[in-house]
Amino acid sequence: MDSILIVGDMAMVMLAALIGGTIAARLGLPALIGYLLAGILVGPFTPGPVLGDLDNIHLFAEIGVILLMFGVGVDFSIDQLRRVRNVALFGGGAQVLLTIGLGLVVGTLLAWPWGWSLFFGCIMAISSTTVMLKLLMDRGEMGSEHGQMMLGVSLIQDLSTILMVALLPALTTIQADSNPAMEIGFSLLKTALFLGLMFVLGTRLFPFLLKRIAQYGSRELFLLATVGLSIGTAFVATEFFGLSLALGAFIGGLVVSESELHHRILGEVLPIRDIFGVLFFVSVGLLINPGLLPTTSGLCCLSALSSCWAKFLVAAWGALALCLLRRTILLVAAGLAQIGEFSFILAQQGRQVGVLDEYITGLTLSGALISTVVSPFLLRGAGALGAWADARLAPSGSRKAIVCLEAPAGISDHVVVCGYGRIGRHIAEALAELGHPYLVIEQDWLHAEHARQQGAPVIYGDASNAVILAGARLERARVAVVTAPDPGLQRLITQQIRNQCPEVPIIVRSNRVEHLPLLYKDGANDVIVPTFEGGLEMLRQTLTRLGVTVEAIQTYTDAVHCERYAPWRAPTTDGELLSCLRSAHAGLNLEWYLLQAESEYVGQSIGSLEIRRHSGASIVAIVRDGNTLINPPASTTLRAWDRIAVIGNSEQRHQFVSWLRDGEHDTIRAEDVQLSHLSASSGNGRKRPDHTADRNG
Repeated sequence: MDSILIVGDMAMVMLAALIGGTIAARLGLPALIGYLLAGILVGPFTPGPVLGDLDNIHLFAEIGVILLMFGVGVDFSIDQLRRVRNVALFGGGAQVLLTIGLGLVVGTLLAWPWGWSLFFGCIMAISSTTVMLKLLMDRGEMGSEHGQMMLGVSLIQDLSTILMVALLPALTTIQADSNPAMEIGFSLLKTALFLGLMFVLGTRLFPFLLKRIAQYGSRELFLLATVGLSIGTAFVATEFFGLSLALGAFIGGLVVSESELHHRILGEVLPIRDIFGVLFFVSVGLLINPGLLPTTSGLCCLSALSSCWAKFLVAAWGALALCLLRRTILLVAAGLAQIGEFSFILAQQGRQVGVLDEYITGLTLSGALISTVVSPFLLRGAGALGAWADARLAPSGSRKAIVCLEAPAGISDHVVVCGYGRIGRHIAEALAELGHPYLVIEQDWLHAEHARQQGAPVIYGDASNAVILAGARLERARVAVVTAPDPGLQRLITQQIRNQCPEVPIIVRSNRVEHLPLLYKDGANDVIVPTFEGGLEMLRQTLTRLGVTVEAIQTYTDAVHCERYAPWRAPTTDGELLSCLRSAHAGLNLEWYLLQAESEYVGQSIGSLEIRRHSGASIVAIVRDGNTLINPPASTTLRAWDRIAVIGNSEQRHQFVSWLRDGEHDTIRAEDVQLSHLSASSGNGRKRPDHTADRNG
């Protein structure tokens, strides 16, 4: 009977989570909210279906916490933290400490016990990495300045969670006759001992065992080893060191994060982690009593406001101290304003150690739920407000202090590259190699310094600022290229450039196809979507391998280009010329042929053979003894095993092959002749057996 009850409860939880997650996804909200609401619906405080045994669900939820924290530890990136260490350590550390302080102030004003106030402050301090990443990916802003800042602060928050999990029980359960310093010191000592033990095992024993298991090629064995590792480390941490399960699991994941197998480990544990993680969030929802809302609605709103606005203000202050743009400050603050999944773990831990009761747990979790719901709308509003402020208000005081370098004296016909990220760097390097003058505008100090080290003239500042753009001498520029990864910043820069210089051509990088009409409306001449162009190039290569002619491939890709860009692009002479050049390129493909030793053309000059009269094609290159003769003169004598490149349309190249076959007295069968299409830069084709044309597409 008990087993049937457990199966029934699991089925009810999964069905409720599926329904709640689906509704949340349809509303554009994180699935986490749907899982929490599912827990409320099947919980003991609401009418309708009620789970039979809550203890079993909470037990499975504990496994979810273990796997969740283990996965976070495995996925934790030291390299990411190193790249944003200055922003993360200052901004993230200040945000966590100040938010905890605000929580203590709120608790004191409400006359809460010390333990309640401390837990409340710690719960408020942690933002949701999952919600934050989803919002950034949906907006296409992972590579933006505010996205990188939010990621760095999130990493610091993850680390601070570990300290909270280790220290909160000791801080909040100190007995009257005990020494607080000794309690905290003893807790830190146990954590350090466990970390040292896991470091030794994680760098030596665990990788060795996992490699040996991986060599068997059995996914089941590797999965068992991974799950056993995560649960085993949590058990050792709790049973022998008196630490929490969550802390033990995180440290276990952290020590294997630098292993060469960490991607495989994460891939194996993710599906199981997600299933049990859903159970955890549903179990958190079971603790929320909606019946308390009529009497505690004011406190719930206060909790949500404390969470959102207090964190918003604290994060904004930290970003302001780093001399960032108004828009970046507002976006960072809004992105970090919600309460995260680790906060639910802290709340559950506080309830387990007896510090938090049902009332304060429900109150805190209700506020956290509200903050998560409003987070997407807060981020959207912050972006719009920041864009308005940066476009219409004068530079902030911190920006005035920045030295605005001007373009080198006398520069003209240059390219203004707005943004020195991956794409901007490639453009700048290519322009430098070609010897064409260019100028970089970059607001990230590290990127600007890197550009200077590469010898690029750099203006350090925000390209959407009219004062910064004025120093770029746009009136003398040939073209402006906007490569900023942030969609909002792309539009702002485009608008400012067009306002200052109506004639300069503007090429803009866009994250999504949906942004094309907006950017063209803002004044862009050409908008490039890297993901779309990359997919189109992969299609070209695929069709080439399938034997589709270059003419057909070019015709199709031109049609796709036209369908994607033409509705928004204004007709220009340059655009029409580019289309003509692409079409002409289809007729400029080369045919390489290996001249056989028995051919009657061996020893004869190109001019005497009158190749153009016989086929319409022309010889443009010969590869001989590892050397390439470009545009050989008519007096050049053909030799055996020459690789000959001819140019012409498809029919002319076919005629050339037929003419060569006649010179070889039909020793080559028709099916042995394979046409290929090589660019002029393709020197040596791959050597094939005799009587076979070279194909090197």
